[in-house]
Amino acid sequence: MVYPETVRLTDGVLAYKLTDNQYVLAANIDGTLRKLKHNAYVYQTGSKRANHRLLRKGRYIRTYGAPYQFKNGKLYYRIGGPKKQYVKVRNFK
Repeated sequence: MVYPETVRLTDGVLAYKLTDNQYVLAANIDGTLRKLKHNAYVYQTGSKRANHRLLRKGRYIRTYGAPYQFKNGKLYYRIGGPKKQYVKVRNFK
């Protein structure tokens, strides 16, 4: 995969330069590694699990973007995949 030029914005955040005045945050593309502090399930929506897989405590998971809030009021990190896959924020350190 070829990435465009990497630049540091005025607030110190890394971003990829797409065109003259268009940037995308590097954390949204590359993701952020976070460590699970509790066993966690993968969710498709706020109340529906994506599968019966259990992510074990202590494992590092790559998350993308800022936390997302579903209608149930709980915050989730997107963990990727072409299908929507989320893990509750409270499960991470």
